[in-house]
Amino acid sequence: RLLGHTIALSDGECALSNTGWKTWAGAWLVGSYFERRPLDGRRRILDLSCGTGLAGIALAVAGHEVVLCDMAVCLPTIRANVERNLRGDDAQGSATVVGYSWGMPLPPELRIDFDLILCGDLLYHVWSGRLLNEFLTTLQYLHNRRSGRRP
Repeated sequence: RLLGHTIALSDGECALSNTGWKTWAGAWLVGSYFERRPLDGRRRILDLSCGTGLAGIALAVAGHEVVLCDMAVCLPTIRANVERNLRGDDAQGSATVVGYSWGMPLPPELRIDFDLILCGDLLYHVWSGRLLNEFLTTLQYLHNRRSGRRP
C-alpha cells in the first residue's frame, strides 16, 4: 500500500540494457515521502525517468495529474502498470505515459508547467558520471520552459 491505495506493478524485461525494468527502492521512498507530507490539492507532477512507475502511479491514484516518462523501451511496462492501477471510474487522478531520453528536446507533453518534478532512482546514472550532461540539459529544458525561456 502506498498513499492509502494498493498499487499493483509488474517489472519489465530484465534483458533491457537499462535500469528501468525494475522497481527500485527509491521509487518506494519517494511515494513514502508523500505519505508523510501529503500534497495540498490536485497537483501536476512529472515523474522523470519513472522506471516501472510506482511513485507516479501512486500519486495519480491519490488524485494528481501525473506525466510518467522514461525511455521508449520501458513504455510497455509503464503503460501496463498504469492500466492495472487507474481503471475507469475508480481513477481519482490521471496518468500520461511519454517516451523521453535525457538531453533531447522536450516532447509536447513535457512542455507544460509542473508543480513538482520527481527524480527518484534516476540519479544512479548521474552520480556514476554517466549521462550527467544529458540530465543537466533536461533539467535546463524543464526550467527554461517554466521560466518562459526557450530551450
